[in-house]
Amino acid sequence: MDDRMISIGTKNEVSSILDSILEYIFSDDTLPNKVLFKGGTALAKVYGINRFSKDIDLSYIGTGYGNITYELRDFVEGLGLAITNLSSNTMEFKVGQRKSSIDISYLRDVMNRDVDFADVMAADGRKYFVKAMDIDEILAEKFRAMMERKEGKDLFDAYAIIKKGIACKKEQIDFKCMHSEPQFPFDHEKFFEILDSWTEHRYIGQISDYVEKQHVIPLKDIKQELKGFIKRIYP
Repeated sequence: MDDRMISIGTKNEVSSILDSILEYIFSDDTLPNKVLFKGGTALAKVYGINRFSKDIDLSYIGTGYGNITYELRDFVEGLGLAITNLSSNTMEFKVGQRKSSIDISYLRDVMNRDVDFADVMAADGRKYFVKAMDIDEILAEKFRAMMERKEGKDLFDAYAIIKKGIACKKEQIDFKCMHSEPQFPFDHEKFFEILDSWTEHRYIGQISDYVEKQHVIPLKDIKQELKGFIKRIYP
């Protein structure tokens, strides 16, 4: 069993488990050449967004997913975690009562293929290395996600990225939407309708498990910022 075996339950413990898995992935001899780190955990650990995430999202470089999740199985089980679902592109496991996952998707919908090579500070103070998707591409993914699903963390993440002075191009958003399954054009008027359909109650209810109370942004501020950003790049 890994000597960093962690007691199970709290958000900090989940974060520490994810640190151990990420460190293993990106210190492996071959895995760092196959994947890029992205998503909410990348935003928190690499880019300093103040929010919790319980999953690891990876993009696979190349064709097919290979056997990455199966290569990780022994290590994850060695942390004392019970794997509840395993396929070529998904591994689900429980950390206490929280269900976490490792999800892998193809790196096929990226215009900016720049990579951020980053040192991440783990919860116990040690540092480890990751290869992360550039943050402007993550922002473009968030706009696509907001068209496809209703998750409050997408609103919060997009706002937080933009407030850091980061921008993506409309071509990046269009590219991602047209490489979705199914494909769809990004319609900024439809996007505004989706934003307007959000209520404060639903938004707060969805992000309360991800964002500490002192870091929660009022929904009206998020709507104003996201609408302003889209109006600037889709004049």
